[in-house]
Amino acid sequence: MHTAAVTLAERGFDVTIAEAEQEIGGMVRYAMMPPDKTKLGWMLEYYEKQIHRLGIHLQTGLRVDEAWIDRQNPDVVILAEGSREFVPDIPGISDPAVRSVRQAFDEAEEISHGQVVILGGGLTGIELSHLLQRKGAEVQVLELMPEPVSMVMEMKLALKAARADGVKIAYEQKVTAVSEGTLTVEDRKTGQIRKIKADCVIRSMGIRSRRTLADQLAAGNKPYQLITVGDCAKTGKISTAVQSGADAALAVK
Repeated sequence: MHTAAVTLAERGFDVTIAEAEQEIGGMVRYAMMPPDKTKLGWMLEYYEKQIHRLGIHLQTGLRVDEAWIDRQNPDVVILAEGSREFVPDIPGISDPAVRSVRQAFDEAEEISHGQVVILGGGLTGIELSHLLQRKGAEVQVLELMPEPVSMVMEMKLALKAARADGVKIAYEQKVTAVSEGTLTVEDRKTGQIRKIKADCVIRSMGIRSRRTLADQLAAGNKPYQLITVGDCAKTGKISTAVQSGADAALAVK
């Protein structure tokens, strides 16, 4: 979204950013939290400076709806609605005691002790495991799928760093239930079923596009052009979101 705003402002458009949170950044603020990734903060500093330099109107803490957008009478709406957590159908997985990966990043200081189990061994789960292990927790990651034979360099480096600091990562582990800090886990290679105790259980099992407002606006036959960007259009990496924002801004006539 911020790339789109900056690009449009540079092209001479009058741009307003409506940000639901109290500060800009979105998922970048989580991405910069793991060890050795703080330099991603430079990206936010860049956008903050460009927003000021270009006179972009920024409203934070504003969760927009269809009525608010209509009142602005825009020519173009670029919607970065983001993503929602994927929660599988496992007994107990939705209990309030089971944190989402985004909650865990926000509450890292609070949960940086005891036994922590992270469900999901993608890049986000591995980076979170490394962060919590560095802060003093004993972290175990359970991943449903086999360990990939080949993977991108970013993932290779994250796995190597997490393991070097003591994170335990187990593949082909199927969690069948979560109850009061106890996980029932089936080893898909051996069929063995065991119980694992944890002081904190965290879901990191993927994301899906969030399109609630996007679909509502698209169905309303609006007079303005509607473009979705970032995870709202297609889930992916930060670079994917940045590119979609630039492409959207350049497509506006």
